[in-house]
Amino acid sequence: MRGKHLALLDAINPNWDAPDWVFEQAEKLPEIVDLPNYQIRLKKSLGDDGVPQITVLDGFRNLRNVYVDMLYLNPKTGDTVYLSDTIAEEMTDEANGQATYCLSSFEEWPALEGVHCAAQIVDADYICGKALYNIPLRMNGETYMLRCGIEKDKPAVVYGLWEGYLADSTVYSRNVIPLSKVAGWEYSLLYPIDGTGDGKLRYEASETLTMRRSLERSYAPLEPGTYYMEYYLMDIFMRLLPAGRVEVRWDGRSVSVDEGAWQGEMTLIVPEA
Repeated sequence: MRGKHLALLDAINPNWDAPDWVFEQAEKLPEIVDLPNYQIRLKKSLGDDGVPQITVLDGFRNLRNVYVDMLYLNPKTGDTVYLSDTIAEEMTDEANGQATYCLSSFEEWPALEGVHCAAQIVDADYICGKALYNIPLRMNGETYMLRCGIEKDKPAVVYGLWEGYLADSTVYSRNVIPLSKVAGWEYSLLYPIDGTGDGKLRYEASETLTMRRSLERSYAPLEPGTYYMEYYLMDIFMRLLPAGRVEVRWDGRSVSVDEGAWQGEMTLIVPEA
């Protein structure tokens, strides 16, 4: 099995060759050079509720997951900040083999203790409806990631505080701090600011909250305002392919988008490293 796995990596990675012994155990696979066969073609449109959606016209077999990022234009600061991302809901047309992806709801978005949070997907299983999230927060002057998991039709579970990278290396820490150890401490939720331009990650902070021994990761209505939706498709090679950003206006009941702002067909292109 190991030899077959390395033979596959040899075929799909033009910058790496498997050792000779691999092909004593497994057949050498032809190199994958016809990349158009692995591209994804899609159409942008608006759903019946006016929410931007995408339809995969060709390359559905090359697709693994579809994500939607939501960003918010803060009228007080003028900054655009990231809210949570989510797995898009799939609606498959069995007749023509196409699939349309959209938000399951625009009216509610992930929140922690009733306050919107920037829950970013770490890993997701689209078929099983499971996802692992990080929620950035600041406590005692330090930035932590609150690790939580969610499964379809079940309440989200908050596991604890994850420290991210170890201070003296680029290795991920495996430690998750139980909330019981920091109960009673004050903290603020963090929202990454988009487009700072200098490569440094900056945040806006929420109101000050008090840590509890257990936290509820639920949903809360989005405030009326200007938002941005970004669709990303993950292909079978685990590459994230951006499908574009569109401005949407939410009045608390319905969505509006400028005419022609989200329409047409496109073939996704792998971003340059």
